[in-house]
Amino acid sequence: MDNLMGPAQQTQQQSRSTWRAVLVMGALTLLANASVSATGCAEPQRPYQFQTAPMAREPIEALATALAQAGQPPVTVDPQTGSVHTRWVDTGLHLGQVQSQDATVVRRYSATLARGSFGNEVTLRADEQRCVLREFTLTEIDVQGKCVPVERLPPAHQAELLHLGQRIQQAMSIP
Repeated sequence: MDNLMGPAQQTQQQSRSTWRAVLVMGALTLLANASVSATGCAEPQRPYQFQTAPMAREPIEALATALAQAGQPPVTVDPQTGSVHTRWVDTGLHLGQVQSQDATVVRRYSATLARGSFGNEVTLRADEQRCVLREFTLTEIDVQGKCVPVERLPPAHQAELLHLGQRIQQAMSIP
């Protein structure tokens, strides 16, 4: 078919093809930039860990109290497993899609306390999920709906985790 076109028509067709390629590449670049800006440079979560000295009071109670003082009151405290969980909340961060629908990030904090001979080791992590907007329900202990786990924390959420960990560590260092 190209052989039947004159030079002007061939040039016009090449120009259209070039513009299509430019538009497609531009759209792909915008999508890539949007996903990067939404997540920042998300990276695998780095839990906050610290040691405490032996305590006169029950260490799991001290951990639950420290979380509450830091503005994250626990909803479950299990002395047998040494685990403490806060309630699930919608962070308000819209991040990507789940099942081709816009999603928001929900989070709770989970802390574990392992007793040792010379003190206790505390590990704090953020449990996060991306859930389809308006198609999920949060209870104090569960998330129900169209959700998927967040494997890589956005930088702001990693910073919040570290800040909360520092506050808990400081509160637990006071005898």
